[in-house]
Amino acid sequence: MPLTNIAIFTNMGFAERDQRNAIIADFLSEGLVGLKHMSSEDVRDTCAGYAKRTDGVFPIVFTPIQKQRMQGLVLWVKDMVRIDQPLEFDGGMTAAELKDVLGKALERERRRNDQKKEGESYLDSDFNTRLKSGAQWEKWIEELETNLCQIIGKNGVPLTYVIRETETAIFAADQPYKTAVIQATVLDGADYTYDTRTVHKII
Repeated sequence: MPLTNIAIFTNMGFAERDQRNAIIADFLSEGLVGLKHMSSEDVRDTCAGYAKRTDGVFPIVFTPIQKQRMQGLVLWVKDMVRIDQPLEFDGGMTAAELKDVLGKALERERRRNDQKKEGESYLDSDFNTRLKSGAQWEKWIEELETNLCQIIGKNGVPLTYVIRETETAIFAADQPYKTAVIQATVLDGADYTYDTRTVHKII
């Protein structure tokens, strides 16, 4: 059985029952799936709003680490949506393990943002290898993959996923997320269409 919402928020550090239940009722009113479109600004505004409300058990003032874990939970949901995985935590997960998972989601987002900035320079870069015949193919495709790996697509995944060999999306749980996400991203939808156009422009 997966962790309940109460267990998730208890493990995130929300120990006071009535406050925890009020937060869950509001923040998870549509379940974990309802978080997939929330931005970092939405989370900050929500936490700030809880501190200003005066109804029921509110106001509830979050500690900095609680705010971070709220952000981490939203980012984890987005990560799981990218690879089409269930939005649930294993029922045997400890508080320390859950906090580690949320911390890794925050770290992935930080790296994505850094990579987005760095990747902009690759959008208009020229190839060192010119594809004039089959003899240049291996070097050219290697350079293309290197460039695309530096560019974050519309859905938060390196553009390498667009040219992967396997069309079927498969998530390999034994691989690091940054590697597995390239094989697990679905090749369909508006984001994929946008990313394929970007790749075509680069080529």
